[in-house]
Amino acid sequence: MPFHSGQGYHLRDFHMHLVSDATGETVIASARACVAQFDGVRPIEHFWNLVRTQRQLNLALEGISEKPGIVIYTLVDRELRASLESTDPEGPVGLSGFGKQGAARAPAYDERGVFQPSGRHGLCHVAG
Repeated sequence: MPFHSGQGYHLRDFHMHLVSDATGETVIASARACVAQFDGVRPIEHFWNLVRTQRQLNLALEGISEKPGIVIYTLVDRELRASLESTDPEGPVGLSGFGKQGAARAPAYDERGVFQPSGRHGLCHVAG
């Protein structure tokens, strides 16, 4: 539903669902960077963080079906990704560099992917 921004034009609201198997930091920052490229839009953000089981994904899918919109995700688990991708004929947007795409790119950097949720934010053991 558009509204007057006070700057002489109308903004168009849309629902944006951000699905992550971790804290959501990456998907949130990436989605906001994408939205910033467009004038006249305002996302209504719905966060689905720490989605690591089919049950948790089903809850997110219920929310998505209640308020349809753009779905952007970072999910490491192949089965969860496949489940999410199969629910929308136009397909949700997976962030490049994660999951299948990341596996394909890893050899180019001579690195092996860890492919675990929150892999970047692991806990460090400090010997005392």
